[in-house]
Amino acid sequence: MKTRATFALPAALLLLCAHAFAGTCEDGAEKALPTDAVTYVQKHKVLESVDGPTSVEDTVRLWRRDEDSLCFAVDTVHTYMHLCSLSGQAKRIRSNVYGFSDENCKVEIEVTPKQVSLRVTDPTDSKRGLCNPSEAFGCGANTAIESGAFGRKP
Repeated sequence: MKTRATFALPAALLLLCAHAFAGTCEDGAEKALPTDAVTYVQKHKVLESVDGPTSVEDTVRLWRRDEDSLCFAVDTVHTYMHLCSLSGQAKRIRSNVYGFSDENCKVEIEVTPKQVSLRVTDPTDSKRGLCNPSEAFGCGANTAIESGAFGRKP
């Protein structure tokens, strides 16, 4: 009887720990991202009201990538330091390409060893390649998610 209890307790703890780490992609939204997230960046300049042209980094972070899906978080910086974010779970649509869509934004994420390409595929403004997630996702005035290439951060 003592042997069963000794084995059962560690097994139950292992099961609970595995379940705790198997959360959803939304774990990264508005919370600290998992430590296994890989970050990709795109540097550019924006106009800041006091300092003028200012260097900033847009980021794409990926985690829990498997054959059928990946979790992602995109954070962009725009003029006057306005921020825009989009996150969720993208489903595999072909080799190394994942798709995500909601009522305001549809994007494809192509993953290669050194970069991620983010393509807006159903933009609000089809000539500029932008989508405007709702403010619930953290997008303020005059901000949008744009297509672009992001290099893997060392």
